Order: sequence, then C-alpha cells, then structure tokens
Amino acid sequence: MSGRGNDYWVTVSWKPTDPWAVTLSIPHSTSPVDWLLARDLLWSGLNIPTGSGDVRIEPVTARDLDDEDQIEIRLYGRRNARCAHLIVTRRDLWEFLQATKAHFPDARDTARAGIDAEIARLLARPTAAPGEEAT
Repeated sequence: MSGRGNDYWVTVSWKPTDPWAVTLSIPHSTSPVDWLLARDLLWSGLNIPTGSGDVRIEPVTARDLDDEDQIEIRLYGRRNARCAHLIVTRRDLWEFLQATKAHFPDARDTARAGIDAEIARLLARPTAAPGEEAT
C-alpha cells in the first residue's frame, strides 16, 4: 500500500563530540523518535544510492528546471512494516554536511593519526627472540 503520509519538520543535528554521527529527530505523538545515521552515509547519498537494511539514501535529479535536486532518505522500522520517507534538497544537505566539516575538518586524519601513533608505539617496543622475554 502506498500513499501520502503526514508532513513533519525533522530536526537534523550533529555534535563535534560524536563526529561520525548525525541524528534525525522525527516528531511523534509522545516524544521524538531519533535515528542515528553515519555522517559518511549521508555524504555518499549526495551522489549515489547508498545504504541497506533500515536506512536507504538516494539522490533524485530534478525533473523540472524550476526544481532542485533532492535527496530521499528512507528509514524502515521492524520488518520493513513502516517507513519514514524524508526528502531534503541536495543543496541543504550538502550545506549541513559542510558545516559539520568546518567544526571537525580532520576527523579522518585524527583517526588515522591515532592508528599511526599506535603502530609507531608497537614498532618501537623491543622484541624478544623466540623463548626469551622482552624487556
């Protein structure tokens, strides 16, 4: 069964303390329902269909010169029984993601630096010959 549901304003938020996640807060009768999405998933969804399972994101090209390109975000509930179908302009989503990047531009570099530091620490440890203990 397909048809038009209710229109709601969805709140999209991001915190520098959790740079990899974006929260979509959807109004509900008693309290908002929050969906946590990977920020990289939204970045990918700007250009190609992405996601699987509960979250699917797909760019949609404008059909008319007066329209803007859009991004469709579908959030599926238990056993795909219900679906929240969100539509945002590509420009608005891109601007939001750019704003998150401005607050934490080097998230990947920071993560990589942590890995590089750990590898350097491990390589700097003295190694023992078989049967000996390292000091």
